[in-house]
Amino acid sequence: MASASSNQALRRAAVELLLQMLLLQTVTCGLAAHVQSATHVQSAAGGVRSPRWFWDSLFSSFPSTSGITDRVSGAFSRNTFDEAVSVLIPRSGVTPLICQTTDDEKFEEGVCMRVADCVISGGTHYGPCAGGLIGSCCVFEKKCDHNSNSYVTHFTNPRYPSPTTGTGECKLIVNPMHDNVCQFRLDFDEFNIVGPDESSDCVTDFLGVTGGTPVPKLCGDLTGQHVYVNVKPASGPIELSMDTATTLVYTRLWNIRVTQIPCGSPNLAPPGCLQFYNSTSGTIRSLNFKDSLPDEGTTYQLQKQNYGACVNSKVDYCELTWTASEQGLGYSFTLNGDAARNTSDFQTFYGPEDCNEDYVTIPGGIYEDENGNPVEADRYCGTKFPTRVRTSSQPYRLYVTTNVAEDFDNRNAGFALNFRHSLC
Repeated sequence: MASASSNQALRRAAVELLLQMLLLQTVTCGLAAHVQSATHVQSAAGGVRSPRWFWDSLFSSFPSTSGITDRVSGAFSRNTFDEAVSVLIPRSGVTPLICQTTDDEKFEEGVCMRVADCVISGGTHYGPCAGGLIGSCCVFEKKCDHNSNSYVTHFTNPRYPSPTTGTGECKLIVNPMHDNVCQFRLDFDEFNIVGPDESSDCVTDFLGVTGGTPVPKLCGDLTGQHVYVNVKPASGPIELSMDTATTLVYTRLWNIRVTQIPCGSPNLAPPGCLQFYNSTSGTIRSLNFKDSLPDEGTTYQLQKQNYGACVNSKVDYCELTWTASEQGLGYSFTLNGDAARNTSDFQTFYGPEDCNEDYVTIPGGIYEDENGNPVEADRYCGTKFPTRVRTSSQPYRLYVTTNVAEDFDNRNAGFALNFRHSLC
């Protein structure tokens, strides 16, 4: 006997079918009128229009209100109608619509699609979209040993949203939704597993990502962070492998949102960018950075990190300024050295001679010395960031480098740096 939830889903699908028939009637009437008018345009022009021309002009020909407005909703806007049509009649190669769920404490975003398609594809309904008539804000939640080819996939721990203990190896395979996918973006909506050991290595727990451009081994607290994975079109899936030790009692929690980005999309991150920020100001944190100082003999900083965090250039903005963030309570830049010392003893080091183990690189960086004189330096390390570092070298990059040596390092938290664009 079918469960109550299954019956509810079937009833919802049936209601959707009726609404789709109603909307389809409206679309058909619009199509008939448009074809008649398009025929006149074709005859007047004396040429032959392509099928794509008829399709595109059809979607631009619907009036701001329609028959469905009167029969179903008195406030059915043009944008909502366009969304409803795009959901009712999905167009090949067009990126699906993103929608806000009704349970943002668990999942913030879903994919707007027909209710029946959501059910058939194994998704879960999290509220309406596209005017609420036919669209379902559908979330595809996947767990250990699952696979997905959805535009947006949420990879969660077995008992999510409740935490779980160690599960051993837990894999998700994400297949491209079509042969024209160039990137995957991984958003760590929630991510808290065991952090690095005293040598800054992810040993007890770790996340590995394979199948695309290299992603460093990750662990600890990554909530709010993101990474991009570049792939060649039609090159196959990427694999997320979460490995949490079963021998250590510790509560793990993760919800990784994986979004596929088609080639040519304006949402693509530039090449060489593990992270990408497209705003005029913001904060970039090292992976596993926290707002507190690590315990004695431990570190938050992860070893073997070698990646670029990129900031998009903006029209009419000619310079980028970097400053230490107030996050970290005075420890927002502790890359190497002894962070257990008094903050008044913290020091800044510059250049390749002093900064050759754990450091950040700002191409074209200029800071001011104690006398207020501008000094050029690309590399910065130590336990203190300069008052400000300016650069006009575009594209804007912050390169992060850490090694495996922690011999003279203690309680390093990593970094949290603010960036701010300046007008020309």
